[in-house]
Amino acid sequence: MGWIIGSVSAFPWTNLITAAGTLGAGLGAVGLKGRSDRKDRAAQAEREDDSARAERLRLAYADLVTTATEMVRSLRQILDVSKEVTAKHPVYKEIAGRAEAVAGQLAQAIAVAQMVGSDKARQGAKIVYNATAAATGVMEQDPLDRAAAEAATDGLSAAIDAFIDAVRPETTALDRKPRRG
Repeated sequence: MGWIIGSVSAFPWTNLITAAGTLGAGLGAVGLKGRSDRKDRAAQAEREDDSARAERLRLAYADLVTTATEMVRSLRQILDVSKEVTAKHPVYKEIAGRAEAVAGQLAQAIAVAQMVGSDKARQGAKIVYNATAAATGVMEQDPLDRAAAEAATDGLSAAIDAFIDAVRPETTALDRKPRRG
């Protein structure tokens, strides 16, 4: 039995301990690196989600503004042409038809802004909607009350400006949002 104890004591325990320690440290480092990589990927995905949401908001707001501005342009064309022709004239009907199509697009843009927008954007979109309804209601009267139509069209322009003022701080803040991660 003496020779077994001697062999056991000759076993390279220090080498085994060193190897086990090195292996443990390596596995720990791999685990920490994997955890760090997962956190980095999650942070990157969150930044991309924030960026995509910000872009959707900007597009929704821009669509409302451009479509509402097109509506103002159409209403002003109706006012201009109504100086020379009646509502039964083909040119008038053509312009009114385009205005009607723009009104449908504007209703959709307002709905999108109300669904995805902030509280201020939703309130601004509702103001644009009400101003559009007022302007188109006046334009449908026969005979056309030019003064009321011009005032209503100016009201729509003012509502668009108010919407822009309401969402400008929000869209500017989206650009300055601090990066996490």
